[in-house]
Amino acid sequence: MEDRKTQTTVPIKVDMEIDVEIMSKGERGDGVTKVDNFIIFVPNAKVGDKVRIQVEKVFKNFGIGRRLIMSEEDIPDTDIEEEPIPDEENKKEEEENGEE
Repeated sequence: MEDRKTQTTVPIKVDMEIDVEIMSKGERGDGVTKVDNFIIFVPNAKVGDKVRIQVEKVFKNFGIGRRLIMSEEDIPDTDIEEEPIPDEENKKEEEENGEE
C-alpha cells in the first residue's frame, strides 16, 4: 500500500536570491509567488510585479521573501547626467560679473 504522505522537497533556502513574478495577493495583502509549486509570500509586492527577492524565512509549506529590486519601471536610469550645483562662492562671483 502506498503512503499518502509524500515528502516534498523545499526548493528554496534562506538568503537565496530569486527573480519572480507576483501571481496573486494573499489574505493579508502580501504578494504571492511560487517556485516549483512552493509558495513564497512577498510583502509590499502587488500582482504583476517582476521582482528579485531574497528568501528570509523557510517553513515546511511556504517561505517569506523580501523584495530587492522593484519592477523595471522603478529602476533608476543611470545614464542621466546631472549638472553640478554651483557653490555659493561661484554664485556670488557670477552675480558680481553680471552673469546668470
